Amino acid sequence: MELLVVTDDTVPDPLANLLGALPDLPWRVTRKKVSELLLEHGIRFSQEDAWLSFPETAPALPPSTPVVLNRVIEISDNTRAALSGGTSHLSRGQVTYALTQVLSRYPRVIGTPGVCSPVGNLVPLVNQWRMLEARLPGLKTPRFKYGYGPEPIDPAPFTRAIWKSPFDFYTWKVSDAPPKEHWDSFVVDRPEGIPILASFLGDSTRLVPLAPDVAIPDTVRQELHALTPVLREVFGAIMGECLLFLDGQALTFASFSHHLSASARQPHFQELMLEGLTSELSRAALARA
Repeated sequence: MELLVVTDDTVPDPLANLLGALPDLPWRVTRKKVSELLLEHGIRFSQEDAWLSFPETAPALPPSTPVVLNRVIEISDNTRAALSGGTSHLSRGQVTYALTQVLSRYPRVIGTPGVCSPVGNLVPLVNQWRMLEARLPGLKTPRFKYGYGPEPIDPAPFTRAIWKSPFDFYTWKVSDAPPKEHWDSFVVDRPEGIPILASFLGDSTRLVPLAPDVAIPDTVRQELHALTPVLREVFGAIMGECLLFLDGQALTFASFSHHLSASARQPHFQELMLEGLTSELSRAALARA
């Protein structure tokens, strides 16, 4: 079986890098930049219309069509430049739409584009919390305050205030003041407890406390494993990672991301990725049979 891994032209992806570094995989792995894939399918940028155009007849797929692993987590400026000849008029939305159309030609794709994102759904933190609260009423979420434009906000009574962007899924260190340049003000009260990293690919999950000498109780492990299918559905994710805080037996959901940057630093990363990917590719093989 051939696995075609598609990534952004410059944004790194830990899973794509892992697959490229392992010599003895049971699949033939090839890798392409997203701009190369779109150009191969006849998509061109019109300087006159400032728009991507599609060929009247799409190029034929190879006789042995690969399974596509879409790891285009975001569209970089370099990708836009490669497709447009350097012009700044090509939007990320156009590239995402073109990628969606190309991927729809392949019978099996792992990681499809979603809402405002070339893979899955890109959801800001406040919406993440509201969506998870609706699905899992017992799950806690952080307290926050949001100020529109110049509207001032007072972080009191937050004792561990974090000033950040609603699209910043990784900064959880306490900060004293909002960034100098920002559109709106957004402050979050860092949850109490031990941070836990939950990573998954397909049905495979790993849970890691991000503090030394901490054991996750079995009841909490069961609760965290039950969270995975909800994350998959809400965020349109075949894989991803989320941060939670464990305070006694109480869990607070902090954030979800399609990036795997935190998981890639854990010793279980290779085992988890290969275990989950093997399962997904086995499903693909059965679907073709």
